[in-house]
Amino acid sequence: MKRFLLLLLFGFSLLALETFRLPNGMKIILINRNIPSVFLTVFYRAGSSFDPEGERGLSYLTAMMSLTGTRRSAPWEQIFFLERVGGNLEVKIDRDFVVFKSYFPRGEFPLALWYEHERMKSLNISEDFFARERKRLGQEVGGMLMDEDARIDKIVKSFLYSDSPYADFPLGTPEELQKIPLEHVKNFHRKFFQPRTALMVIIGAMRPKERNLILKMFSPIKSRPVIFPEKIEFPTRAVDRKLMVRGLNHRVYALCYRVSSPSCTRRVFLELVRLYLQRALAGEKVKRGLRGDFEVKVHHLIYSSSLCVVVKGKSLAPWESSLQKIFTRLKTSPPGKSVLTGLKLSLIRSIREQEIDPSLWGEVLGKYNLVFRCTEGEVLGGVSNFSPSSFWETVRKVFYPFNRVRLILLPGNP
Repeated sequence: MKRFLLLLLFGFSLLALETFRLPNGMKIILINRNIPSVFLTVFYRAGSSFDPEGERGLSYLTAMMSLTGTRRSAPWEQIFFLERVGGNLEVKIDRDFVVFKSYFPRGEFPLALWYEHERMKSLNISEDFFARERKRLGQEVGGMLMDEDARIDKIVKSFLYSDSPYADFPLGTPEELQKIPLEHVKNFHRKFFQPRTALMVIIGAMRPKERNLILKMFSPIKSRPVIFPEKIEFPTRAVDRKLMVRGLNHRVYALCYRVSSPSCTRRVFLELVRLYLQRALAGEKVKRGLRGDFEVKVHHLIYSSSLCVVVKGKSLAPWESSLQKIFTRLKTSPPGKSVLTGLKLSLIRSIREQEIDPSLWGEVLGKYNLVFRCTEGEVLGGVSNFSPSSFWETVRKVFYPFNRVRLILLPGNP
């Protein structure tokens, strides 16, 4: 019965999803849902891994400047419009993508789409305005870098992806942001914020009228040649390191696995492992009365994925012991069919719920997207195709032997 439900959901997803590409290279995904709002997400393959040496934060600065006006719109006009009609706009800058996520009442679709069209077509920023905004954004980034979670994430990434653009903090540093001139921002926008690098995902009541409006508005925009950076290669070797970090308020234990060249199926697999570890650690915490907090995260990038278990607490030894027990159990006596079925249904439920939340849909269609080729249907298909034997065999291949970075992070004065 549960397997039938998986296949049924997979079939419905395919029927409700339409994918096409405009002549200028822009890819469109329409997900037809009879809901009162429209969720519009635009991905540009223009993340921080594209930042030139010495100008980290250029992608972030360009993305934020694209909100400050075009030739036919005033600074922050799109944000004011969306707030006035009960919508919202969120900008996310990652290592592979810059993402603009918005939602609004479906009656406002033409004007909301026009603002996205304007952002792609042009920037209109004066030198004085740019200097003020650059200073303000630099101060914001400086504040973010003081956050403990951001510092931990930065340290973990530097070990996972050392000597690659993925190791850097995606927003750059205040010092580097202040050195970036306006001309470099304009050049970066012309090069990467264009149809050839864009993927637009729209969730809502998509009728022929809306489809024709998309074609009419975005087809005339000219695309420009772009050469993406070469594929980032990561050596597969085990690394075991301990590090003393000053200024943290907690003792932190981080166990991280890097998986190179991920496919869509591999990403689904890692999400299932994350769910399993989340549940197993929660059970260990209750059973053994462990004190502290833990988080199991999966980071999906175009050329690599990673799974990280991060624990904060005063005493880390019991947590480390619990993790060793969980992985030993996975290796010697893997759980049965019912456990995997429960994990698969939980993952599908999570994906289905994200249909009406733009801030999370970006994660699914952006992070599961291997150069814009992985759709919701492929994700659901990947979930349904995992059998207990293939899943646990993949666990052994990926996690034994370890492609591992193991960190012990301590305060300066423990």
